[in-house]
Parts: sequence; structure tokens; C-alpha cells
Amino acid sequence: MGKMMNVHTGLDLCSIDTNGHLRIPGLGLILDIPGGLGNYPSVHAGADLVSDGDTIAHGFTSTPYIVPTGTVAGEIVTATSRGPTTWTVAIKTNQGEPGTPQVVIWIAVPLGTTLHAGRNHVSDGDTIAHGCATTPYVIPGGSVAGEIVSVAARGPTTWTVAIKTNQGEPGTSQDVDWLAIV
Repeated sequence: MGKMMNVHTGLDLCSIDTNGHLRIPGLGLILDIPGGLGNYPSVHAGADLVSDGDTIAHGFTSTPYIVPTGTVAGEIVTATSRGPTTWTVAIKTNQGEPGTPQVVIWIAVPLGTTLHAGRNHVSDGDTIAHGCATTPYVIPGGSVAGEIVSVAARGPTTWTVAIKTNQGEPGTSQDVDWLAIV
């Protein structure tokens, strides 16, 4: 793996390698962070096996933004409270009952950092307006199993999505969720 960079996890050793990939080996998960975190070494991330109401240490000494996602389909994962050293996870069913214990993948970013996010239905090579005042780091997530969604290019007003099959061919048009960080 590459160098370690402020990555916290309750599952396994996470790292951000020299290619800018967040690697969570316990899940076989790799998040593409094009160009690495560059000037943003204070972005923390983790993957923790938790239940509704559990507390997770985020690694900061002040209260950050928290962007969590769960791994059980149909359940809602949110950060219900954030503090200077920890945050509390809520895992709920659609009926508001406590959800299934699961791995929660999260990113923590210091307050004062500009975050923009969106969901766009796009094809390989399409551009998406990010709304940031300058060129951000973009973290994309696809919606078609087995296809790779990454950032092909970033600019001051847009970023270009790459959607590929495992063979490197253009992938399926799909909804892409994304987070832009400045």
C-alpha cells in the first residue's frame, strides 16, 4: 500500500496510497481520490462496524462535517450528533426503527471547508458542474454494480466522469453521487 494519511477505522488498516486511493482492505473497498488529498491532509475517513446510537472517533480536535454511508440496502445512515472528538451514528429502517448493525463508511472534513454534493444521471465522458469557487477534489460513487466510476478531469467549474467496465470499455449510463471538497 502507499503512505498513511489521517485515516481512521474500526475494521482494518486503511490507507491512502500514492495514487490517491482510499483503501479499506476489510471490505475490499477502494475509493478514488484523484490527485490524492493534496492540500487536504486533514480529511479523515473510516469504516466502522457499528449499531444504531454508537459513537465513532473521527480523529479531529474540533467538530467536523461528517458524510456517512451504510452498507445495508434500504437503511438510512446519518450523523445525529458531532463533537470535537466523536460523532454518533443513527441507523434506521424506513419505519424509523433501529436498523441492522453494519459497516458505516464515513468521511470527516473540518468546518470551514466548502462541500458541494449532487446526483447526476450521466454517461462516460460527461461533465458535471460542481458549483465550487475553484477546482475541488471530487469523490464520485456509481450505481451500477461491477462498473468503475472515477474522475477523468477536474476544472474550476466542472468535472468529467469516467464510467468503465472491468475491461476498460465505456460503462452504463447511471446515477452518480459525488462530493466536491475545496
